[in-house]
Amino acid sequence: MSIYNFRLSDQVRGSNPGVWGEGTAYVVGNYLKEFFDEVCASPLTPYSGSDFWWDSSASDVRANEVLIYFLDSKADSLVQQVSPSVTLGPGGTTVIRSAGNLSEVYVRESLAAMGGGADLARGLAVLAFHEAMHNKLKLGGSLHSTGGGGIAAATVFANTNLNARNIAKMAPALSLSVQQNVSFL
Repeated sequence: MSIYNFRLSDQVRGSNPGVWGEGTAYVVGNYLKEFFDEVCASPLTPYSGSDFWWDSSASDVRANEVLIYFLDSKADSLVQQVSPSVTLGPGGTTVIRSAGNLSEVYVRESLAAMGGGADLARGLAVLAFHEAMHNKLKLGGSLHSTGGGGIAAATVFANTNLNARNIAKMAPALSLSVQQNVSFL
């Protein structure tokens, strides 16, 4: 069995001191790894586990890997740079494009929504996995009605968990080639 790799990009760059830094990023990655490991435990995927990489170069991103950008706020949106007419989500956004899917999570808005609670890192990981589902399944808003609730629901929280339907949807998608927008790496 092989390991499923996913990529994370820190575009916050220290603009949110005390909230975002290397430690928080590491914890977010580990929470995401837990989610991906749950998916990899499914017989519907060829993977036995997962691993994450922060700040890879564009040439590092493989065809089946998902890439999630972490931004300070919506004002820094990469999605708006490539698709100005897209309405941004409250905590993150994914745009599905033939030139490469683009997923992003907003740290500042997430902090405000969670009231600065201790579960910020898990909340960011939940949002990132939600955006990864949009990305890998190539689903816009329909993910919220067809994804099975849980992390695929329209509204997620720091304590939202993956459920069996989320896993069944995501497991076969891990091995699919879905082009990622690597132009911001």
